[in-house]
Amino acid sequence: KIGEDDQTKIDFGVSNEIQLFTNSSERMRIDSSGNVGIGTDNPQSLLHLQSSIPYLTLLNSTSENTDGGCESRIEFVDHSRSVLARIQGSHDGNAADEKGDLIFSTNNNTALTEAMRIDSSGNVGIGTDNPQTILHIEDASHPRVRVMGVEDDTSAGIQLFESNSTSFGAELVYDGNANKVHLGCYNGSATSLRKDFTIDRSSGNVGI
Repeated sequence: KIGEDDQTKIDFGVSNEIQLFTNSSERMRIDSSGNVGIGTDNPQSLLHLQSSIPYLTLLNSTSENTDGGCESRIEFVDHSRSVLARIQGSHDGNAADEKGDLIFSTNNNTALTEAMRIDSSGNVGIGTDNPQTILHIEDASHPRVRVMGVEDDTSAGIQLFESNSTSFGAELVYDGNANKVHLGCYNGSATSLRKDFTIDRSSGNVGI
């Protein structure tokens, strides 16, 4: 034990753990496996934080308003000290404001490159660092979006609806049971798709 009283002390436990106390309460523990627990006396991982509001704060003390500046990062590094992936929060734009973006980067075996960004407007960019819409996908060679069921003969589609409505809109759907593609509208019922345009997968025949 280190400390003159029981309010603030360091204890060396019988199970080869180290316990740190303030105000008579245990605040941190290093167990015999080397796991560190803050707010818990039973850490389950190398660093285990536990609280009713377990916040982790990364504060950049640099005073700057440059685009991409004032950044804070979490990096995922392998055994050879190579950065495999990174999550970064940083300033969005050059104005003197508090706009921020969240940047996800991955290593393509040549360099760490940005894969996805959420900007201060909430726009998501995949393959672009300047998303212009709520979802902006960009690639040099034929960008595609795949929507796939997990079982055979399932359907998959993309739905477009009016604001606050699931009764008026449209859908592009692939029917895995009938092996057909439908383009249609919902006109007052979210469960009744009016199939205005159909392509048969096998024959290529089109029905309107």
